[in-house]
Order: sequence, then C-alpha cells, then structure tokens
Amino acid sequence: MVDPDRVLKSSKLPSLPTVAVQLIELSHNPDAAVTEFTQVIRKDPAISARILKAANSAYFGLSSQVTSVETAVPLLGSTVVVSLALSFSLIGEGSPLQTLKHHCNALWSRS
Repeated sequence: MVDPDRVLKSSKLPSLPTVAVQLIELSHNPDAAVTEFTQVIRKDPAISARILKAANSAYFGLSSQVTSVETAVPLLGSTVVVSLALSFSLIGEGSPLQTLKHHCNALWSRS
C-alpha cells in the first residue's frame, strides 16, 4: 500500500507538461470546442506528431491519411485525444516505462 505522507514528501514526483494540464482542464469544460483542443495540442510538436501517428494507425482504420491535427482531433474525438496525449506525456522519453521497454526490446533481439 502507498503511504500518502511519503508520496507528498517526495521531491521526485513527476509533473505533467503544461499541455497535458490544459487538456485535462478543457476536458472538464462541457462547452469546450474541438478547436480549443486542437490549439492546445499544436503547442507541443511531439504530442501533435504522436496524435497524427495514432490517427493513421490501423487501430482507427480510417480510409484516408490524416495529415493535420485539425483533422485528427474531430475524427478521434476529444476524449480519445486527451487520453492519448496524457499517455504520451506520462510515458515519454526517459520514463521508467520507456527504459523497461528498451531493455525488453534488447532482450528480445538477443534471444
């Protein structure tokens, strides 16, 4: 079980990028327009690129290639876009999960 006092006293707690925080705030606003989500996402080139990559993946099965964030956001929907952006923010380069992935890939390639 996690000790809340220990967590609060830790100086190594990661913080979410500004874009992720802004997307969370927008997701709580029922009057937020799709263009607002697009504007926030465009502030972060890495998240923009990953949203486009996700939109063009086989998972979503879109019939044509998506080439802009302005097209991707309405197609995927704000809920999916916020979830993806938060995932990308939390599992960014240098995170423990990325390091684990690297080690697993190295192990797999040697087997």
